Amino acid sequence: MNLMSTLNIFLAVCFVPVLFIQYFVLRNEGKPKNNLILSTTLPKEAWEDERVIVIRKQFYRNLNITCLVLLVLYLPALFMEYFSIQMSYIMLWLDAIIIVPSIPYCRAVKKLRDLKKANWYHPELKKIQVADTSLASVFEERQNIYTFVHFLLPLLVSLVPLLYPLAVPVEGPLAALCIIVLCNSSCILMSWFIYRFMLRKKTDRVSSDITLSAVLTRIRRYYWGKFWLYLSWASAIFGFSSLLLFISDKSFLVTMSLFTLAVLALSLGMELKIRAEQQRLNKEQPSEILVDEDDYWPYGAFYYNKNDSSLMVNSRVGLGTTVNVAHPVGMGLSIFTIIMLLLLPFTGVFLKNEEFTDPKVVLTETTVEAWHTGKEYEIPLEDILSVELLSELPDTYKNAGTNFPHLYKGNFTVKGIDNNCRVCLDPYDPLFLVVTTKEKYYIFSMEKAEELRNIYESLLRKY
Repeated sequence: MNLMSTLNIFLAVCFVPVLFIQYFVLRNEGKPKNNLILSTTLPKEAWEDERVIVIRKQFYRNLNITCLVLLVLYLPALFMEYFSIQMSYIMLWLDAIIIVPSIPYCRAVKKLRDLKKANWYHPELKKIQVADTSLASVFEERQNIYTFVHFLLPLLVSLVPLLYPLAVPVEGPLAALCIIVLCNSSCILMSWFIYRFMLRKKTDRVSSDITLSAVLTRIRRYYWGKFWLYLSWASAIFGFSSLLLFISDKSFLVTMSLFTLAVLALSLGMELKIRAEQQRLNKEQPSEILVDEDDYWPYGAFYYNKNDSSLMVNSRVGLGTTVNVAHPVGMGLSIFTIIMLLLLPFTGVFLKNEEFTDPKVVLTETTVEAWHTGKEYEIPLEDILSVELLSELPDTYKNAGTNFPHLYKGNFTVKGIDNNCRVCLDPYDPLFLVVTTKEKYYIFSMEKAEELRNIYESLLRKY
């Protein structure tokens, strides 16, 4: 399996599941949950109304078509030769899968709310707040209240891979190992912080039954508490995969892909479990007057309530929480998120200069130099033991650095030469210069084969 196919698989595993999650999350909005269908508050007698069923079926059909088209549009990314262009396309596609499926959803929400206003609207209830701080005492009962100790053990486990280079002297991607361990430990600390924040969030009020509202929120807190603890352990275990960097970067990419899929599956499965439990409880309760907050949820997509001082509330759409856009901080976060989404397609622009700059080799009176976007390596002639010219690059694997399809730069394992070569080359160039010193091996290339051959012959005359 060549590098590009491995990279394509890794990118597909990271990004394509986002479309499926978006699909299943939005599709699930068509089912009754907390007295909501498509983010619209409806009494139980309306759930089986033929007009409501027609709107739901139209939504499912439009969502199916939209997501199928988006899935097909990912295919060109599998055949793009240059990583910078590929990333720009994938980031543009990622924006599309976040935004475009929301169009049939918002259209369905508008239709359903128009139908509701004509048949089941209770204007006297629209000022009732969903978030009711008076319910806080209901949640003081014992449930899965985790302490920092529960998160401390996976935090300590996540640091164990740092002992490997201390116990076994190695050369290789030590910086990458440290970065991965740091990211995993930060993820565990973040999980603890989010879990504690979640316990302090105000309770959702979905009906006039205070006890029911309390139970529904306890269900959410119970399962999401488990999620953050499971995520901490998954991050700790994944940290050990960083040791694969000393063996094969492909193995590490496969492990990272599996970890990504596991986290996505865990988060989606947990949310679907919560909603199934909440839906079951709602169905078992007698019909009653509902708390109607639809006016604070335009198109069901975001929360805007000037009368609510809360920054974070449970989201009606998707997983987890969302911000109150009427809150100054919430507005700032929303604007920042929009800007970041718009900037995603420009990711490849920052990589373009790196990928499209050809490496070259320069011979001076005292040194051999490898240049790319700047001077990468400088080897004094007096340190060179031998030179060799290869017409084909041996199997090469990254330890640390850059391995775009047209650029290898950094520390690489090169089969038959060394497991820690310094390289600066385009693997598609016709010739490769191998420079051996007392301590290191270097492999360089340049597009102009004749110039590289001349440099090789000049060096050969010296040795």
